[in-house]
Amino acid sequence: LKSLLVPCEVTGRLALAGELERCEASGKRALKSLLETCTHSGKAMLPEFMGPSELSGKRVAKSALTTCQISNRLALPSELETCAVSGKKVAPELLGTCAVSQKRVLLEYLLTSGVSGRKALKEFTTSCTQCEKNYFKDERFRCTSCELDLCVACLHNKITGRCQACERLLSNGLNATDRKESP
Repeated sequence: LKSLLVPCEVTGRLALAGELERCEASGKRALKSLLETCTHSGKAMLPEFMGPSELSGKRVAKSALTTCQISNRLALPSELETCAVSGKKVAPELLGTCAVSQKRVLLEYLLTSGVSGRKALKEFTTSCTQCEKNYFKDERFRCTSCELDLCVACLHNKITGRCQACERLLSNGLNATDRKESP
């Protein structure tokens, strides 16, 4: 009977050959009860060669993990997304979608429209000269009096197409040319 027993290379305990399995990371034959199965590769490994993905919690081979380039959290490469601007591989929650281009980018690259609340890359936004809010091109109007491009939030009179500033000037007996000439 003793000739049928083989030592576990981790504990030294004798066991039947069928009770042992080779650790894919170390190559040691160990008791099956000491091994874990990598949820990524399906390979059996000793616990010291396994680690959790900090994004999904999956226990996987440490060698399969990579690092989020912003948060430094460990994750499987398939759990990370690439920022369309920087090319960095990051956790999905660190990205947002540009409302215009639909590109997934780091949140720091997105500006919020003060008119609609939508988010977009800076290249798709403009700052209103009257209220200083960011806005998108489809949220723009041209005042019929001063001819400035402004955000729709500054449109005062939809019938005349005038901005708030021009409406104030007109109500005080001035006109838009007075506004253009004032410093």
